[in-house]
Amino acid sequence: MGKRNYTDKDVAYQIAQILVREIGLFDRPQNMTLEAAVEQMIDTGAAPLMTYASLANELNQLFGLMEASNKFTALNIDLFLGMLLKESIDFSYKIDGISHRGRIRKKIGRDIPITAIVVNAKTHLPGKQFFSHFSLPHATGEEMRATATELLCDLMTFYYWPDYLKRVEKVFG
Repeated sequence: MGKRNYTDKDVAYQIAQILVREIGLFDRPQNMTLEAAVEQMIDTGAAPLMTYASLANELNQLFGLMEASNKFTALNIDLFLGMLLKESIDFSYKIDGISHRGRIRKKIGRDIPITAIVVNAKTHLPGKQFFSHFSLPHATGEEMRATATELLCDLMTFYYWPDYLKRVEKVFG
């Protein structure tokens, strides 16, 4: 297979496709509240949570980079996750209090923190870079977990993924 050219937008688009597919794997047990189910998901690292390494591996397969020296790694996908997240939420930059309402978020009318399902293999929580996009507390491990639980609950109750993917395609496709 020949080497395929791709842009940053192509990578962000493919990440969105992968994450929406993974979110479809969430199946809340009927005897649990949503919050309890999300807490259990975090404790066990269960689907739809996905490690940075497994996302990087899937991207390498999609783009034919399994044998390449410049393949995706767990360390270099934060840029692409950040691109997708910034267009999917309303956030403020730390400098001068500048706000940015992402183009996907503008059309959907609510925050869709889809990259929250990409987690550290040990903690089962998103990396610290993820939390910098929110004005929610995240100083301690407990606060990061509470914030992640809240965001994942919001994410798991979002039901209109076809519209989200349509907006992702307009922005990144």
